[in-house]
Amino acid sequence: MASAGTVAEGATLDLVIEPVRLICRGCGHSAMCADPLTICGLCGGIDVDTEGGDSLVLESIQLDPDTTAEASYVPGHSGRDRGDPARPD
Repeated sequence: MASAGTVAEGATLDLVIEPVRLICRGCGHSAMCADPLTICGLCGGIDVDTEGGDSLVLESIQLDPDTTAEASYVPGHSGRDRGDPARPD
């Protein structure tokens, strides 16, 4: 996993699946669905457009101050986090 060897090692992630709106190009039927890779529920057509269902919102982060070390460097982050070496301009 990406968290191995970091302060997030052993952390869990809870995802909430946002429904997607499917619009059938064949019959025009529109419906909400949890699975964006599905067929039209009315005509069985596979030519469907999708709307939504692709957002990701971080609702919260909970850290245990007794067991969590301070993160001074975040690999791959270009925002010059604390601990990142200064880059020449």
